[in-house]
Amino acid sequence: MNKLIVPIIALLAMCQTQQVEAGIPRLVVLLSVDELRSDLLDEIFPLLPEDGLKRLLEEGQVYNNVNNPLLSPNSTASQALLHTGTTALGNGIATRRPFVRASDGKVSAHNSVFHDEQYIGYATSSRLSPKRLSAPTIADKLWQASKGESLIYSLAPNAEEAIIGGGQHADGVFWIDDYNGKWVSSTYYKDGYPPYIYRLNDGENGIYQRLKSTIWSPAYGQLYKLPYLLRKGVNQNFKHSFSQNGEGITKFKQSALINEELSKAVDLIFANTEIGKDEIPDLVSLNLFAGNHADADQDVTPELLDTYYRLDRAVASILKQIEIRSGLSQTLIALVGNGMGRELYTQDDIIGYFHNDRCKALMNVFIMAQYGQGNWIEEVTNDGQIFLNRKLIESQKLDLREVQQKAADFLQDFSGVQYVVTDYELRQHATLESRENALFQSCLNRAIHKERGDVVFDLLPNWAFIRAEHLTDSGLYKQNAIQTTFIVRYPNPKSAKITTPLDIRDVSATICHILRIRPPTSGRLPALGSH
Repeated sequence: MNKLIVPIIALLAMCQTQQVEAGIPRLVVLLSVDELRSDLLDEIFPLLPEDGLKRLLEEGQVYNNVNNPLLSPNSTASQALLHTGTTALGNGIATRRPFVRASDGKVSAHNSVFHDEQYIGYATSSRLSPKRLSAPTIADKLWQASKGESLIYSLAPNAEEAIIGGGQHADGVFWIDDYNGKWVSSTYYKDGYPPYIYRLNDGENGIYQRLKSTIWSPAYGQLYKLPYLLRKGVNQNFKHSFSQNGEGITKFKQSALINEELSKAVDLIFANTEIGKDEIPDLVSLNLFAGNHADADQDVTPELLDTYYRLDRAVASILKQIEIRSGLSQTLIALVGNGMGRELYTQDDIIGYFHNDRCKALMNVFIMAQYGQGNWIEEVTNDGQIFLNRKLIESQKLDLREVQQKAADFLQDFSGVQYVVTDYELRQHATLESRENALFQSCLNRAIHKERGDVVFDLLPNWAFIRAEHLTDSGLYKQNAIQTTFIVRYPNPKSAKITTPLDIRDVSATICHILRIRPPTSGRLPALGSH
């Protein structure tokens, strides 16, 4: 009898060990990185220290051919893509500040896509909640799988990315206010405004208070050995200061220094919450930055390389905190770029400007010639949308589809216009087009149906809107889709380099597959190593 019992006990013990080894992690850390470039990451890899990005690249499964399905993505829409696995048509998030028609038909830009009068802000005048999200996120699916017992926290420089990372059920979501530079939140979240976040803003510790004495200068000269930075005129000993106002805060949030602030804040969450302490998986979402600074005059600058180095140091700090907290063997770490980058077009590159007001006036004259006097055009936006006066069209008992088409036909003859599509065409074909049609997806997801303009268009690459937000003396930054990297490291990792193209919409399905939970939306599962 004993001879039978002993092998059974040994078998049970072995099965338990295998279950622990193959079990889901205690902690999930999602690091989304704005404007992360695969080519630049590969270039600087040999020069990086061993304990940050290089460690993830060597120990994780690396997808280095990750692509955004939109031609002209923005950071907010890309963050929503990553966390929900679907575009704006499915998740409701097309841009940070959508254009909205008021009840009187007037069109204006909303303060935030997540504006919600029902909830007030902590240390901010913004009133925000995640209720606008119309698709679940990775965090939401984890919360559902744990029956609401998973702890979920999200941090980002900007409100919209932080809110997306936390989903509908986050315990705490924190971001840096655009006007006062404080770490802030919303009364929507159950953790409210904890003391450890309040202390980040206290006295001289606050970002705003430190701005007046903050100088951004190089932290690591080794990265400047890249050959295309050695040409004459490149200032490798840069120094940047920040003013104590909204512009200074915005520039600070678009600098290498922001990653250290995010790292410090997540350290406080690890130190002051129960996250990662028990067998129930918890989640932290962090939105980091790897883009060029606001006043850059070329695509690759010493400041950009410094940003990559400081990003690397922030990742190293986070890995160290994870080792202390739950151990890397109990943690799933996913780092992924958002597949968008700001490409600089210098004044010499730009061959023409599109004048919004001139277009509005000429188009109004054209429509008046067809249908009579009136203000037929409400707005021509900088993101390529034309809003017609629907109140007037309705009062004149005109066919909206016909007026849209006439406006589109007229616009097509403007210099610099690349393509024009009517809202009617987009609605009619929304379910017929494949997900691989980048042009159609970009038009369709410029806004959700009820907020989209009547006509959607875009300019040729070397043309610019005269009122473009990112137009400076140096030139114009255009937001384009870029190739980025996805690294996933989970318990008992088996490193691998995967070059098969991966759509950003499928990242969430990959992470959820490892966690053994349902993905937010249906996605194609890419090849995975053993786990």
